[in-house]
Amino acid sequence: MNQKFKALEERIVSQYTNIKGVAIMHQDTSVYEHYFHEGSANDYYHIYSLTKSIVSILIGIAIDKGYIKDEYVRVADYFQDIPRNRRLSAFDQLRIEDILKMETPYVYENIEDVYEQYFISDDWVRFTIEMVGMPQEIGNFQYALLIGPDLLSAILTKATGKSVLAFAKDELFDPLGIQVKEGIHFDSVEAQMNFYQSTDMSGWVHDGQNVYAAGWGLTLKLTDLLKIGELCMHHGVYHNQRIVSASWLEKSTKQQSYAKSLQLAYGYLWWVLDENERIYAAVGDGSNLLYINESKQLIVCITGMLTDQANDVISLVVSQIEPLFTR
Repeated sequence: MNQKFKALEERIVSQYTNIKGVAIMHQDTSVYEHYFHEGSANDYYHIYSLTKSIVSILIGIAIDKGYIKDEYVRVADYFQDIPRNRRLSAFDQLRIEDILKMETPYVYENIEDVYEQYFISDDWVRFTIEMVGMPQEIGNFQYALLIGPDLLSAILTKATGKSVLAFAKDELFDPLGIQVKEGIHFDSVEAQMNFYQSTDMSGWVHDGQNVYAAGWGLTLKLTDLLKIGELCMHHGVYHNQRIVSASWLEKSTKQQSYAKSLQLAYGYLWWVLDENERIYAAVGDGSNLLYINESKQLIVCITGMLTDQANDVISLVVSQIEPLFTR
């Protein structure tokens, strides 16, 4: 056991039984990669909401390449073919930015109230449009766990002429050496539950219209997250190849909105932990985490499995990992 990380490993073994892997890069050097609780380097984990931050990068690439004019484009411009039943809905006034900032209003108080309806829907875009609230409510932070970000997937598909998975492979995954094998569509609740528990499925979930989930549904290896972290640390460049503009990543990881209930800043589908020190994170259920501290040139990646009583992994990073590294 590496003595430097002894306390970290003891804490994970005793208090974070759902964590499967931790990888750390400091000053462009991989300094730690370890697997816990029967996890392995070959496992694919459902990264849940961490998917959102990857979609944010894809939106940036699409803007860089001219497929989308900018994030201020009206969302409705891409969905003229979908009839809407609620004429007073805010949908016609929404901009892409509103979705990225989590400032789109939805007509539910608890996401649990619409979980089942969402998952049995064959058309997540139409379902989402019908859930959009009133125009005067645009601009208030409302974290959309599932419903909402899928509109971004549909926009990417309409703008690029490719599925989100195909676009991601061409512009992000392949250049980074990340393998995402296939699209995944559930034909039963049992298949969906099996997906959550599996560690051997490489893919991305989509609905019956071939719209890929933007708020969840992607599986990656631990080391894949590290590659995304490297891309961000180097402001959009990976191994001397420009993937996404530095300006987009900077904008995405600066405060664009604010979650009052959590007292946390939010960017474009990234959590902003310290804007001055350039610390930001992509976070998913099951202790999945991509944590980037640019001031310390530190990247921490964690993969895990969903559990009802998962401890906070950001506090684990702050208390057990960051103090081990200087600027």
